[in-house]
Amino acid sequence: DLFGGACSLIFLAFFVYRLNRDIQLRKKAEAELKISEMKYRRLIEGAGVVVFTTDINGRFTFISNRVLSLTGYSREALLGQHFTLLVDPDWTETVSSHYQEQLKQNISESLLEFPIITKERARKWVEQSCVVQYDDSGATKRLQCIVKDIDERKRIQLALRSEERRGGTECRSWVSP
Repeated sequence: DLFGGACSLIFLAFFVYRLNRDIQLRKKAEAELKISEMKYRRLIEGAGVVVFTTDINGRFTFISNRVLSLTGYSREALLGQHFTLLVDPDWTETVSSHYQEQLKQNISESLLEFPIITKERARKWVEQSCVVQYDDSGATKRLQCIVKDIDERKRIQLALRSEERRGGTECRSWVSP
């Protein structure tokens, strides 16, 4: 039964060839995915903003490394923590209500300015864009946010408003004859 053995050998060789080809294609796809992930991470870290995700309960599940320069906390220290850890206590209710309302009303994206408290207990203003992400069934899966440091701009705005309320006497002195 030489013919049967030869057919089995040919079938086995073909099977090994296909298996090897599938393994090579899988390795190539994994390498391309790794390169794509590295590019994505470099983009996030180089953007000059903090990118993070929370689960639907508000606990950090991902945070970009830039969080250290904004807050003084490492990403490892914040993972699993509730986002309100960073929110100024005077603003916690406002910020929490804002995001609860966003979820309740099915608003896909929102923008909010509020102060945070850094690890060193300093107050900093941020602008946060928050997008709700859904799973395949349409249920809320997580929140993905981009946080921008607007502290300098906000302090200038607040100083100008304060000056306007006082009557702007300094500005008038150089305009008046």
